Amino acid sequence: RADGAPQGAVEAAAVVVRHFITDLLAGRLVGLTQLERDDGPAKAGAADGDEPKASEARVEGPRRREPVEAEPDEARAPKLFAGRGRLRLQVAYLGQVWSDARPWDSALELSLGWRLRVGAHFGLGYVVTPRLNGLANVPAEVDGPQLIDWQVRRYPLAVVAGYQHLWSKPRLALDAQLRVHAEFVERRLRDPSNDSELDPDARPLRVTPVLEPRLQLDWLPIPPLSLFVAAGLRIATIDYAYLVEFPVANRDTRVRVEYLDARRVSPMVLAGIGVYL
Repeated sequence: RADGAPQGAVEAAAVVVRHFITDLLAGRLVGLTQLERDDGPAKAGAADGDEPKASEARVEGPRRREPVEAEPDEARAPKLFAGRGRLRLQVAYLGQVWSDARPWDSALELSLGWRLRVGAHFGLGYVVTPRLNGLANVPAEVDGPQLIDWQVRRYPLAVVAGYQHLWSKPRLALDAQLRVHAEFVERRLRDPSNDSELDPDARPLRVTPVLEPRLQLDWLPIPPLSLFVAAGLRIATIDYAYLVEFPVANRDTRVRVEYLDARRVSPMVLAGIGVYL
């Protein structure tokens, strides 16, 4: 109606003012109403093909480093000789039957050499031998002492050449080698009755050439460490006798007295330890 229009406007204004004051006293935003949105079940999980939000991305920790597998033991020995040549040091016990007068002789052998990666090797060797001594009887017709106190010491210095073949899986190596010795021999003869030197031939030091073929078997339990055994022959190229000559009384002859009988060919065995650097 025409006369009711102003009253309706007043009532509408009153309602707006009442809501305005109510919201203002309650601390709500005046004139703004937040509507809640219901997305349904799709809120719980992203649709197929949707990328996850950055806030929902899973944070992963540092990746664990995969353990490196240990190198098999059988592969260590061949790798030891694969890249370059190696310096080889050896120390060994040496036993041999060098003289018929002695059942067994013991010595210490030292070797220094260079092994090429193909297996061939060369080097030097030295044997520390004990000093041998004893007493020898002289025939009664000799115009001189009736007893000889003798001493013999050998200094074998060798040049070594050979070839070593390696089996990787059992870590074994077979070495065939030849040693050429220059064996320096020192002799001292004394007359125990008056403690005087005897040197009728005036040659107390002599050199004997010796050949020594040898086979050696190495086991490398922890490369570059090597344990080995060996066997060989000592072959003297000349038959050198340890003897001395004395004149016979009232006769123009001389008597030879052999005080040490050395074998020209004698077997030997060795056992020792080596290292490849």
